[in-house]
Amino acid sequence: MLFLSLRSYSCCSASTVISFQEFLSTFAIVDRPLDPAILSGKIVKMAEAVASVALETLRDLLIEEAKVLSGVGDQVDDVRRQLKTMHCFLKDASKRQDTDNSETIRNWVRELRDLATQAEIILERYAVEVTSRRKARNFKGILKRFTCILSECLSMHQIGKETESIRSRMIDLTKQLESISSKWDSSSSSADDTDWSRKTFGHGVEQYFVGMKEERQLLESLLTNDDHSSNQVISICGMGGLGKTSLARKVYQGEAVQRWFEARAWICISQQFQPRTIFQGLLKKLLPHENVEQHDDDELVRRLYDAQKEKKCLVILDDIWKAEDWNSLRHAFPIGESGSRILLTTRNQNIASTGYVHRLECLSEDEGWELLQKIALPNNYSQELPIIEIKQLEEYGREIVQKCGSLPLPISVIGGVLRQENKPIEWEKVCRNIDSYLQHGKGMEKDKRVEQILDLSYNLLPYNLKSCFLYLGCFREDEDMEPENLYLLWMAEGMISLEDTVGGESLRDVAERYLYDLANKCFVEVVDRQMGRADESSICKTSSSIIGGENLKLDGLNELETLIEFNSLNGDITNLLNMPKLRVLNGRIWDEGSMSMIIDHILNHQDQFRNIELHIHGKCNVNQEKDGSTLLRRLLMCRSLSFLEIQVCPVSKLPAYEVQLYQNVIELRLWGTMIEEDPMEILEKLPVLRNLGLLNDAYVGREMVCRATGFPQLKYLDFWSLPNLVEWRVEKGAMPNLCNLHIVRCSKLEMIPDGLKFITTLNKLYIYEMPEELRKRVGVVDGEEGEDYHKIKHIPSIYIL
Repeated sequence: MLFLSLRSYSCCSASTVISFQEFLSTFAIVDRPLDPAILSGKIVKMAEAVASVALETLRDLLIEEAKVLSGVGDQVDDVRRQLKTMHCFLKDASKRQDTDNSETIRNWVRELRDLATQAEIILERYAVEVTSRRKARNFKGILKRFTCILSECLSMHQIGKETESIRSRMIDLTKQLESISSKWDSSSSSADDTDWSRKTFGHGVEQYFVGMKEERQLLESLLTNDDHSSNQVISICGMGGLGKTSLARKVYQGEAVQRWFEARAWICISQQFQPRTIFQGLLKKLLPHENVEQHDDDELVRRLYDAQKEKKCLVILDDIWKAEDWNSLRHAFPIGESGSRILLTTRNQNIASTGYVHRLECLSEDEGWELLQKIALPNNYSQELPIIEIKQLEEYGREIVQKCGSLPLPISVIGGVLRQENKPIEWEKVCRNIDSYLQHGKGMEKDKRVEQILDLSYNLLPYNLKSCFLYLGCFREDEDMEPENLYLLWMAEGMISLEDTVGGESLRDVAERYLYDLANKCFVEVVDRQMGRADESSICKTSSSIIGGENLKLDGLNELETLIEFNSLNGDITNLLNMPKLRVLNGRIWDEGSMSMIIDHILNHQDQFRNIELHIHGKCNVNQEKDGSTLLRRLLMCRSLSFLEIQVCPVSKLPAYEVQLYQNVIELRLWGTMIEEDPMEILEKLPVLRNLGLLNDAYVGREMVCRATGFPQLKYLDFWSLPNLVEWRVEKGAMPNLCNLHIVRCSKLEMIPDGLKFITTLNKLYIYEMPEELRKRVGVVDGEEGEDYHKIKHIPSIYIL
């Protein structure tokens, strides 16, 4: 499977990764940054995306010109009206399916792109030739300024002429829009919007179905149980081409399902949503003798509802695109009141929110190769070909599977291209040029399924997400990027604007919402990514190297939303208090005065902040009390605090766990805090803690206990230089999601806990610079296992140094 990874640091060393599921690259594999026009294959597919940014450029140019050129105010107002008209047209065009093959639209978009290019050139000329001259301040500059007045006037005159040319061309484009729109209006009433190419039926036979055996068995068991209160609605969710419909059809046709249900009905929803037609179709299948045409809408819903209560019915709603469509239909189903079941297939994760959700994954490489063989090769090919050619076919075939992202649909299409082609040279040709074969290759004239999947998925995106989605195609395959950077790029490119905000949202909030909208629609996938650990010395160097980079002036930044690496040593903390739109703050605090001010500000503006990451350093007394509460306790009351590092600040005792404390702390790292009481009793209760580090005398006690229900979300645990720790106990059931464990320089620790053998998720264990006796107990010497090796032998990667 190919991925485009976008990395986000929600905390220092734990992260969230957004992996672009190569939805596009599956169909257009290239070794260079992806061109959005190539990805869609049609220029009109990105018309609104390109034009949206182009229109913003034109608007900004003309507004700037209005400031310096006299007599263009009316022109600017006129252009603004035309821009609005164009924008409305593009939004309408993006919803229509008949724009794809319109040469008129293609030409109109090309004209608009040329216009945007011309506008950018004029804007650059204006900035270089005019603005720079007006900034001359010294005597030499003033003399030069006077000598350039004439040339500047000529430049301004030329810019004015070119601006008028742009306005004139925009008028022509607007007139073309009026003509196009009138044609649409005249043809819309007679158009048949039934898309038969997307219809699916329950009786179809999956000739080449492979894999998904466990998924099929699981779904069948969920459907055929007598518990009316659970799993009455089951959703198969995943991106296009994964085989959702194929799996649903296998389940629908299964013997166990046919025996269990008294009646079954299959209907394809797709994007042409017609509730009455859907209700009639279902009722005809559940009650074959019912005269459904005679019923009005209310009667249809009531009869369908009653039919599912009177007998066990299975209803398959295939290919639902919109959450509102499901909300309109669900009133016809007695959810939780009968033995009937509903199975949905959808690409929209927002729909799959009721009952059980089965997220479909890609085929394994072996399954993909099996599917390709079934379609492309005759059953007896292994007997007819030399062994060397068989090996070559498998080598190229597995590479084809990988380039198809292990998706059943493109594998099936390529299999059709290769059918009866059992020569390795032909397979190599297809393998090397797979993107062109998937788009318009030989043998595919009648098979447009891949193109349809791509077109429909893109077309059904909301207007505001299309340009954001296409922008992802600019990055290389498997490239990592922090989502914060992606948000900034979207904003800088004009894809996010103030017009997109709802309520008190910031621009960053809108960008984050868009990203997760794309994730919910299966265009990107949000997954956890394991991060490596820096060693202690490198972390210390990072901390010390920032102490200086000169006082920073941060006043007047009223629109700033994200501030990273703020340092109270060289930044005025009061500037932060005057940033009304600040949402994300990452900072280092060195004194209790600064700490007290920033805590007060955050607590008084809880709804303003989205994410706070703070590093508290040695000169800051976190035990200082204010209003009867320590600074540390008040800091932990901040709902937006996700990352906290306390370094060389003695902590007499951690504040006891309360519902209003530690709410969203994802990562906690304590250095030299000299805590005397076992901190696990408090920390194991943190609801979302995923990364914990106790480092350099963070805890100076002799014993630690992790209880059975503790640390439900913890994935990364570091013990570094805890010289007094003698015994560490882990009860069965503790840390059920732990992935990585570091135990470094804990010189008195006698043995590792028995409870580690119960943590099946643990895949990496590092034991560094520990006593020789402990290392012998957990190691294997000359093939002989140490007495404690059985506690860790299930861990895939063990490093003992």
